[in-house]
Amino acid sequence: MGWVKTVRSTTIKPLRNGPQTDGWRFCPRNKRGLMDLLDLDVEKLVAGGRGLARWDGMAVFIPGAVPGDRLRVRITGRRRHHATAEIVSILQAGPHRITPQCPRFGLCGGCHLQHLPSAQQQGFKKEVIADCLTRIGHFAADTVIAPMEEISPAWQYRRKAGFKIRMVRGKPLLGFHQAGSHKIVDLDHCPVLRPELNALMLPLKSLIASLSIGDHIPQSDLMVGDTGVGMVMHGLKPLTPHDHDRCLAFAKEHRLSRLDLQQGRKDRLVSLYQEGSLEYTLEGMTLKFLPIDFIQVNGAANRHLVSKAMALAGRGERAWDLFSGIGNFSLPLARRYEHLLAVEGNRSSLDRLRRNSQRAGLERVETWNGDLFSSDGLDHLQTYPAPDLILIDPPREGAVALCKRLSQFQPKRLVYVSCDPATFSRDAAIVRHLGGKLREVIPLDLFPQTYHVEMLGLFAWDE
Repeated sequence: MGWVKTVRSTTIKPLRNGPQTDGWRFCPRNKRGLMDLLDLDVEKLVAGGRGLARWDGMAVFIPGAVPGDRLRVRITGRRRHHATAEIVSILQAGPHRITPQCPRFGLCGGCHLQHLPSAQQQGFKKEVIADCLTRIGHFAADTVIAPMEEISPAWQYRRKAGFKIRMVRGKPLLGFHQAGSHKIVDLDHCPVLRPELNALMLPLKSLIASLSIGDHIPQSDLMVGDTGVGMVMHGLKPLTPHDHDRCLAFAKEHRLSRLDLQQGRKDRLVSLYQEGSLEYTLEGMTLKFLPIDFIQVNGAANRHLVSKAMALAGRGERAWDLFSGIGNFSLPLARRYEHLLAVEGNRSSLDRLRRNSQRAGLERVETWNGDLFSSDGLDHLQTYPAPDLILIDPPREGAVALCKRLSQFQPKRLVYVSCDPATFSRDAAIVRHLGGKLREVIPLDLFPQTYHVEMLGLFAWDE
C-alpha cells in the first residue's frame, strides 16, 4: 500500500517515525513534517456505524464509510491498537452506497447511516447485536436472533427533538450538534422528523430572534403525540413581559397544545400556555405525557415494540414492570395479569402512570416510587410477592445491580427491553449465570438512519 499525497497535519500531534515504540504503532511522516494520506479498503461496519479498515495490522475506524469502499483517508487520532480517520475522497464506492437524502448528512451528528439502504442498515444492526452477545456476553456464536422486520417508515418518523440554539451576529442557529463537536449545524428541515415538527423550525428561529433573551436560550424541545404538539424552551434568564407575549402569540398562531419554559432542574417546568394535552394510544388506551417524560421517539414502531413484548410476556397472575415510566408497558401488561406492580424512580412520571391506568379503567396496577439502582430499593422490592414475570426497560446503562438480585425475586420469566446491545449482553451474562436461559432475541429498528437499535430478550427459568 503506497502513500499518495502529502498535506500539513493540523488535526493530530506529530507522529514519530518507526513502526513501533514501547508497543505503540505510529503512522509515518515525511522528512518535512508533513502528514500523508492513506488509501484503504473498508471491510465492514462496526459499532457506532463506522467503517473498519486495516493498515499495517492496525484497525482504522472511519465514519461515513460503507463496506466495499476504497477511500482516501486522513488519520485523525491513534491509540495503542487502532486509529481513527476521516474521508478525504471516495476512490471507489462500495456496492451498497447510496446518496443521502439530507444535504447536511456527514456534518450533522443526528444521523449516521443515510448512505446505506434500509436493508443494509438493519443487517448491520443485527450483526452488532450478534457480536455483542458473543464478545461481551460470551453466548454461543449460533445464538438465534430473529429477523429484523420493517416496522415503520424510514423517514419522517421522529416525534421528539431537542434543537440546539446559538445566536450568531443577531441571527439564531438552530439544529443539532456536529458529529463529535459542540458546534451547531444550522437546519431549516430534517427528513427524519415528523412533518408537524419540521413546520415549526423556521417559525421557531423567528421567535428566538425576536426575544430579548434569545441569546440565553440554548435549547428548545419539540414533541408531537397522536394528539397535540408541545414545545419547551430552556431559558437561562426569565422572560420579560414582551417575551412572554411573543411566546403566547407563537403558541396560538401555531396551535400548540402547550408551551413550557424550563429553568434549572429538568422536572421544573413553568407553563406559559396550555390549550390541550399531549397523548398517544396503545391497544385503544390513551397515555397522556408531559414534555419532560420519556417516550419512544418512533410512535409507529413503539406500538410494534409493545406488541412484541406482550407476546413474550404472555399471561399470568402476577407481573412486575420495572423502570415503568408513564406506563408504556404497564397498561398492556395490566390487561394480561391479575396483579401488576409498576416501579419507577421518577415520581412525576409515576403520577402520569397512575392517571393513565385510572383513565383506562385498570384497577390491577400497584405503583411504587423506588430507586432500582440502590441496594435499599432492591431490598424493598424483595418484600413484594414473587412474580411470574418481570419486564424491565432500563436506561442505556442497563441494570447490573437488579440483574444480580434476580434469583432473590424468583421470577419464572424475564422480558428485557434494551436500546444498547453492549449493556444488554453484559446483563444477559449475569442472568444466565443465575439460571435464566436466553430463549429469544428480537431486534427492532426504532431508529432508521442511525446506528441505534432496540431489542427484546426473553429469559426463562426451568420449573
